[in-house]
Amino acid sequence: MAAKVVNVESIGSCFESLTDPRHQRNRKHLLGDVTVSAVCCEPFLIRRQSFAAN
Repeated sequence: MAAKVVNVESIGSCFESLTDPRHQRNRKHLLGDVTVSAVCCEPFLIRRQSFAAN
């Protein structure tokens, strides 16, 4: 699978309209930052788990 370079800001802009359901005192990180981290890290974690299973 070839890696594709994507601008992180463009990923974040997709989630700008989301409302943050977390309580105010539990917001250590911005929702957009958490979402972008999850989107960017998921493919790496899936690939890592598949190597561990073999």
